[in-house]
Amino acid sequence: MGNLDNLMRLTELRPRFIRYDVGGTRGFVDNLADAQGILFYCPTCKEDGFKHNISLPFRERGVPSAVNGGHQWKVAGTDFSDLTLTPSVNAAGGSCRWHGYVTNGDVTCLA
Repeated sequence: MGNLDNLMRLTELRPRFIRYDVGGTRGFVDNLADAQGILFYCPTCKEDGFKHNISLPFRERGVPSAVNGGHQWKVAGTDFSDLTLTPSVNAAGGSCRWHGYVTNGDVTCLA
């Protein structure tokens, strides 16, 4: 996938804010202030009917260290419309191999 040809809004990927418990299971919350992470459909699988979700825990939000192998993302913004995650998201281990950015509510695909 090319970067700008595949720009889409995060809101198109049915995002949900999530919280984790000690066992790593998750529940949904309504706002970023209460969230410890985000779950959204994989952008490269959008045309195929969304095959899988991507779950990303946030840094400095009390996420158990066992979640996602300890990988966490810095989050900025107020809601899905202006959310920014750093660093990039590399789902190379997944079936689609999406690698991209979530910046100001936009999702770009690098691979």
